Formats: sequence, C-alpha cells, structure tokens
Amino acid sequence: MRQLQRLLLIPALATLCASASAQTPGAAQQAAPPSAAAAPQPGATGGPLPGLGRVETAPPAQTGPETQSPSPAKLQSEIAPAPSTEALPPKSVAWSFTGPFGIYDRASLQRGFQIYKQVCSNCHSLSRIAFRNLGDPGGPQFSQDEVKAIAASYKIPAGPNVQGQTVDASGMPLTRAGTPADYFPPPFPNEQAARAALNGALPPDLSLIVKARDGHMNYVYSILTGFGQTPPAGETVPNGLYYNPYFPRHQIAMPPPLTDGAVTFSDGTPNNLDQEAHDIVSFLAWASEPTQDSRKQVGFVVMLYLIGLTVLLFFAYRRIWHGHHDAGAVGEGTGDKTRLSP
Repeated sequence: MRQLQRLLLIPALATLCASASAQTPGAAQQAAPPSAAAAPQPGATGGPLPGLGRVETAPPAQTGPETQSPSPAKLQSEIAPAPSTEALPPKSVAWSFTGPFGIYDRASLQRGFQIYKQVCSNCHSLSRIAFRNLGDPGGPQFSQDEVKAIAASYKIPAGPNVQGQTVDASGMPLTRAGTPADYFPPPFPNEQAARAALNGALPPDLSLIVKARDGHMNYVYSILTGFGQTPPAGETVPNGLYYNPYFPRHQIAMPPPLTDGAVTFSDGTPNNLDQEAHDIVSFLAWASEPTQDSRKQVGFVVMLYLIGLTVLLFFAYRRIWHGHHDAGAVGEGTGDKTRLSP
C-alpha cells in the first residue's frame, strides 16, 4: 500500500517542479554561473529541448538612447508672414462724410462717377447700383435728363425678340439701350471670361468694396496711391504682379489704375493722383451706403425729439408729483399730510 502511494506522489511532485521552474526563468538565469551564461542554452536558437518540442524565444529587447518623434509640421494658418511683406497701415485721410454731421460732397461724387465710367468700369462691376440712384438726393444728384443720357450710353442684355431670337445675325447677344431703372451692367458676361481676359485675376465688384475692407475708405485710397514704389532689397515681384506696400504680401494683380492727368474733370478741378483717388473713393463710399445722408438727417431729428420729450416728461413729473412722492408711506398722519417719522 505504501509503495502504491509513493508511485502516485512521484509524478505529481515532478509536475509541480516543472511548473515552478517555468514560472521563474529569470531566477534560474541569475543563479547560473558566468560560464553557464556564456554557453549556448539549449533551445535558445529554436533547437529542441530534451523531452519537449521546439520552443521559440523572443529576441532580446534593444537598448539605447531613446529617439524623439519629430514634432508635427505647423499649419499654414499658424505661420506668421514675414515682417517685410506685411501690409502697411492705411493712410489717414479726411473725408467730408464722416462723423455724425458729415455729408457727401456732390461735386466730388460726380467727379468720382466720371472716373469710374472712364477707368474702373473696364474691369470692375457696380451691380448693386441702378442708374436712377445717380439722381437721388444725397448722391451725385444728376438731373433726370443726365440720368437718362448716362443710362442710354450703356448696352444692356436684351431678352428674346418677337421671333424668339436671343442673338443677332452675327451671333452676338441682343442688347438694348439702358434706362434709369436698369442696374450697371458688368464688363464681362461671366467669371470665366473675366479671368481669361485678365490673366487669371478676378476683379471684385465695387458696390460694397469700401464696407467690405478693413480700413474702409483709407484702405482703398492707400491702394490707389500706393503704386510706383521700389520693392525693398530681398523682395521680388513676379511677372504679372505689381508692388504695392498697402496690399497683403505687397503683390497685387491690378496695374496702377490712376495717374496724374488720367481723367480730365469737366469742372476744371486739378486732376492729380491724390485728387482722382479722393474722388473715386468718395463715390465708392456713397455706392456702399447711398442713403447715409438721409439716415443722418432722420437720426438728428429723432435725437431732437427724444431730448424734447425728456425735458417735457421731467417738468410733467415735477408738476404732477411735486409733494406727493411719499404719499401712502407709513408714518405720522394720513392722506396728503403723511410724512415719515424721524
């Protein structure tokens, strides 16, 4: 019976020893002598162990200086432009229509329209202004006959004729003379035609250009008068672009539109560059807000009314409530003789 128990215990003890040695391989390696560590271990290269199958061992971990991952590249929006290409602040110019009591100069607006018609309208549209607006109060205030003559000088795309045709015998689109009710037509039929004619550039519409740009009138004036300067050293301007320090990156696709004597004013005003730029910017400011003068007039009347109403209410309060402001308070007496106790 004892021999049978010994025979049963021997395999169990062998299994326990094998599992213990498999769980602590590091301890066995540390206890091994240096000579044993230098000798190749069975199965270290994938060879078979006695009584076991083929055992694969993981390669030793490589040690060395830690390599830092490269920092991510900055976004284009995070890259600040070079100081040499930052746009200069706009010039400070006095305008007759700024401030609470400023109004447009009628003569300046008429000269500005003349500059737009002779120079700017070749590339830029003015799609939000109708011909009739040229005769409105607070604007250029052309006469009705002048407005009709200005409108008739423009060709407006016409609809189908009585035969249903939209082009003439030569294949050109049908047009008609403009009327005061029409809006200023664009210089190009579409965006693709504009880019094809202007080397890929697309001129902006000038109806709201003053309101749409930071700096407003001063910015547009600075752009118009900022041409003709020499780029600083180290700054090159590609072909087809023009140097202008008041434009972002100092490179603009628009050639200098105004020069001294570019337009001869009908009223005899000197036609130097500064005068031309001042008049066209005044006209574009009016185009951005044609009702500014009437709005200021209404606002002035409203303010006078509110001031008068305030004075009237003050004296009405003094007349009606004088001596009755503390009526009903808890104190000595009742009615009109009620007074608070000290």
